[in-house]
Amino acid sequence: MKVLTTYSIEKRSTVRKHAPRYRVLLHNDDFNSMEYVVKT
Repeated sequence: MKVLTTYSIEKRSTVRKHAPRYRVLLHNDDFNSMEYVVKT
């Protein structure tokens, strides 16, 4: 009697996805001047 065996090779991905670097929120601010915003 012959016994048949099958092997499966599993390949895993090692490449990582990069996260987004920045999220920018633009807000129209009437109370603070541009100089104040740039300093902080």
